[in-house]
Amino acid sequence: MKAEPTRWVVTLRPAVLAIPSLACLAVAVAAPPGSILREKRPFFLLAGLGLFALGALLHGKAAKDEAARGRGYWKTVAFVLLLWAALFGLLEAAARLGLALTGTSGEALRQFNRQWHWAASRGYFRSYEGEYPYLPYRVRPQEAGSSYSNPKGYRGKDFSWNKPPGTVRVACLGGSTTWEGTYPETLERLLNAASRKASAAGPTYEVLNFGAEAWTSAEIMINYVVRGQHADPDCLIFYEAVNDVVAASHPRGVQPEPDYSHWRTRLKPPPSPAWMTVVPLTLDHLAWVRVVRYLDYRRQAVDTWLTAMRRYEFRGDQEFQGTETFRRNVESLVAVALARGTTVFLVTQVHSPEWSRKICGNDNGIQRAAAMNETLREIARRHGSTGKVFLIDAAAQAERLGLYGAMHDWCHFSPAGYAALAELIAAEILRRVGVGPPSSDRPGP
Repeated sequence: MKAEPTRWVVTLRPAVLAIPSLACLAVAVAAPPGSILREKRPFFLLAGLGLFALGALLHGKAAKDEAARGRGYWKTVAFVLLLWAALFGLLEAAARLGLALTGTSGEALRQFNRQWHWAASRGYFRSYEGEYPYLPYRVRPQEAGSSYSNPKGYRGKDFSWNKPPGTVRVACLGGSTTWEGTYPETLERLLNAASRKASAAGPTYEVLNFGAEAWTSAEIMINYVVRGQHADPDCLIFYEAVNDVVAASHPRGVQPEPDYSHWRTRLKPPPSPAWMTVVPLTLDHLAWVRVVRYLDYRRQAVDTWLTAMRRYEFRGDQEFQGTETFRRNVESLVAVALARGTTVFLVTQVHSPEWSRKICGNDNGIQRAAAMNETLREIARRHGSTGKVFLIDAAAQAERLGLYGAMHDWCHFSPAGYAALAELIAAEILRRVGVGPPSSDRPGP
C-alpha cells in the first residue's frame, strides 16, 4: 500500500509554486530594455499571477484534505500562513541585504516612489503620443475634463478654433514650465480681473496653454506654425531657454545637427501601465515592496522620459553647439506671428545658478542659459521698431522678485513662483496692449 504523504509534504508542494511565481513577476517588472524578456512581459505577468493563483488553490485543497483526515483544518491553514510569512520574511531580508551591499539608500527609493506614484496612478506615463505626423511627440488628446489635456491635445480646458467675438486670446508657448499650467491659468485670471475692473464691457481674455514637457524651440515653433496659429491668438508668450541648452549640448564625437536631431528622437509607443499603483504607498516601509515598486516605476520613467524622446542624457561637461538653432527657430516663429498681426512677448527664462551647479557640476549650464536669454533680448531689439515684439526680462528680475527662492530645480517653480511670473507677464501685456478690444475687432490702420 502506497504511503500517505505527510502534512509537510502536502503543504510544501503548493508552496514551491511561489518560487516560479515570484520569478515571473520579477521578470515582468525588471526586464531590461531591448531584451527578448521585455517583449514577453505580458506572458511573464500572466504566468506569475497564474502560478500564484494555482498555489493558493492547491493550498486550499491541501487544507481540506487534512481536515478530511482528521488532522485539523485550522492547523493546516495556520501552517500555510506561517509558510507564506516565512517566504515574505526571506524576501524582506534579501531586499535589505541587497540594499546594504549595493550602498543604495532605502529612503532615496521611497522618495522616488512617492514622486512617481502620483503620476503613475493617473496615467501620466501614457499622456503623450508619438503618432502625430508633424512632431516627434505631443500631449495625447484626452476626453473633455481630463487633468492632462483637452481633446485638441493641449493642456487646460477645451476651446474652439474659431475665436469668439470680444475675446482676446493669449497663447503661452514653452516647455514643462508652461505645460504645468500654473502660470497660464493664473495669467488668465489676472487679465480678466483687470479687464472687468477697467470696464464692465471689457474683453474676455482666453489664455491657451501650448506647452509640452521637454519641448525645445524647434517643437514650439513647429506646433505654432502648423497648428497653433489657427487658434488666431492676439498675443504670444514665448518662455523657453533651458530645454534648448540641453538639446544643444552633446557628447564629444556626436555631430550636432541644426534641427537638434542629434539629440531628439520620436517618442516610442507608451509603456504598459505600472501595476504597482494598486499597492498602497504605506507598504513601502517593507524593503522588498519598496524595491519592486522602484523597479516598476523606474521602468516607466526610463521608457517615457530618459530614453523615449532623446538619444542621450544631458551632462554639464558636454560640448555646446551654440545658440544659432535657437535664434533661427524663434525668428521663424516671430515672422509668422507678425505676418498674422500677432503681438509677441519674448520672456527670458529664469534659471537657478545654485541648482544649475548641482546638476552640471560646473557653470556651463548657467552660461548657456544666459546665452539663450541674450539671444531673446537681441531678437526683441531687432524687431522693436514693429511695435509688436516686446521683451519681458524675467531672468534679469528674478532676484528682485524672489524667484530663486521659489524654485525646486534649475527652472521649475513652486506655485508662488509661477504666480509671480504670471503677475510679471500680465503687467507687461496690460502695459503694452491694454484692455481694449482684440486685434481682430480693431479697425485697420
